[in-house]
Amino acid sequence: YLHSGMYTFELGEADARTPVEARFSYVWRNINGDWKISHHHSSVRPVEAAPTPTKEEMLPVARDNFKRWNDALQTKDPKTV
Repeated sequence: YLHSGMYTFELGEADARTPVEARFSYVWRNINGDWKISHHHSSVRPVEAAPTPTKEEMLPVARDNFKRWNDALQTKDPKTV
């Protein structure tokens, strides 16, 4: 189960804290009926988001990534995959 979102935390000395916006993600795994965190990532939110690529820009990249993945799978070599 993936849980992600945004939060604000404070940095600095107790008398001079600065709020910082950040993003987080948790990957939860059910182990014997108990939900455990199997991965966590947190990072400062970028000041400006990168421009979203257009479909025309992304299509060749996606096709290339798919081909590389498919070619790797065809080798049946775990190190290649």
